[in-house]
Amino acid sequence: MFQNNRKPIAIFLFISSYYICMMPKSFATQAKADPIGYHAPMPGELHSKKSPFRSINFSKLAVFGLIGLNQVNQIIMFEKNTRFLNNLEMKFENLEAKTRGFNVTQTRANTKIGAESPILDKMEAAAKREPVSEKSIGVVLRTWSEDAVSAVVAASSAVDNIADLHELIIVTDEQSKKDVEDKLYHPLLEKYGQEKLKFIVEDSFLVNGHIQQKYSKMMADTYTDARYILHIDSDCAITNWEDDCFLRDDKPINEFDTWENLPRQLIQWREGSQKILATKVDFEFSRINQHVYPRELYKMMRDKLEEIHEMSFKEIFKQYKLVGTGNHLRQKLGDYLISDFNLLGGASYYYFPETMFQLNLGEPGAAWRKICTTQCNSRRWSDKCCEVFRLEQIAAGQSGQPVSNHLECENYDSDHPCACETEKGKKRKKNPTKKNHTVSQNTKQEFYTPCTTQTNTTGFKCLADGYCYGSVTEDTCEKIVEWFDRQENRKLYPDCKCPE
Repeated sequence: MFQNNRKPIAIFLFISSYYICMMPKSFATQAKADPIGYHAPMPGELHSKKSPFRSINFSKLAVFGLIGLNQVNQIIMFEKNTRFLNNLEMKFENLEAKTRGFNVTQTRANTKIGAESPILDKMEAAAKREPVSEKSIGVVLRTWSEDAVSAVVAASSAVDNIADLHELIIVTDEQSKKDVEDKLYHPLLEKYGQEKLKFIVEDSFLVNGHIQQKYSKMMADTYTDARYILHIDSDCAITNWEDDCFLRDDKPINEFDTWENLPRQLIQWREGSQKILATKVDFEFSRINQHVYPRELYKMMRDKLEEIHEMSFKEIFKQYKLVGTGNHLRQKLGDYLISDFNLLGGASYYYFPETMFQLNLGEPGAAWRKICTTQCNSRRWSDKCCEVFRLEQIAAGQSGQPVSNHLECENYDSDHPCACETEKGKKRKKNPTKKNHTVSQNTKQEFYTPCTTQTNTTGFKCLADGYCYGSVTEDTCEKIVEWFDRQENRKLYPDCKCPE
């Protein structure tokens, strides 16, 4: 067959070679050399005046039998390639639509931010995006409807104060989507623009919202490609941010202390940590609300737990009866109380110690990291009080002044939103610990006196039972007493000679 069709083959090869040589650049070469400026040939371009094929009709060539069957097949393939090139424009348009913004209902997705833009504009904008730096931080804020307004201060403080901020990721569920989008995400868009904001609406598969929130935090690495991940709660704020806020020896700091050095109520978190981590847990790893972890730790932890429990990470949350608050545990809504940060910190310490700087606060001479966050308990104080308090602490941090995490209404004048005379202040007794509690007469132990813990660290005897609490200050003793003063908590520790 080929012997009988040498002449048509020669003609075909000659014309093809001439056509290829006459092109200034092949489309593939052009795309590779200039991906931003490249556009696929439009249907008419292959038949322009520059094209030697502009007057050739491929169908007629085939019909009149000017070439053999093999040559027809080659030309058919050539036409298919031509159509493929013509379709590239549509593919680039689809790509441009994807990079413009994802649907908010999809996991790891962004919101569409406006009208369509040309391909070149979007690709140029993408090219301007800063690469991920060695110290880049992705801030994850997991929130819901009730905290959306309060979270504006928290989110803004991260954008304003973290120089290495790679992106701020706001995570919520479908039920809270509208409120969080309207009250938090859109105000941030108006203030900062789209460049470093991401809005994620995740699929909820757990009835308990507290556990769903903890699950999503432990999936934070799937939301960002930043080097480090910082978790911030809606009632917190970043007051200032430097390397020593989270790094020591170029590693994120994993702070922990023994249960014996901490307020006794914290021991309730131990059993859940041991169940999930499948090891004896001697430490509490959520010592400060300034949680930063290396991105790779999250998947390492999930893989390890899947190996231990022989089920997927999601199934672990489905199969075990987990709760996220002490009240839910006491109400017997679940069997194990877990903390996302205790699991992340515990996984780092027990299984992947090289991932973080392991800081045992119970060791003599152990120094806390620099405090660069503040928090106002939104369940205890009004939204206005918490907003003003956090803004005051941010101003103090930015000016190099000491930052406080302890709000006392007695420290404010009557016209201040946090004054005791405000709506929420009236619900609290003024100086409830020092004025309304007395030391039990059955013990000679003094109340609020400095002491030394079992590990030779400084602490305070916050209660009348003689126990020395480490890693606390005199001010935080009040919180311990308030906790023990609630009748349901006294039942947990009947041996405690709490103040009467």
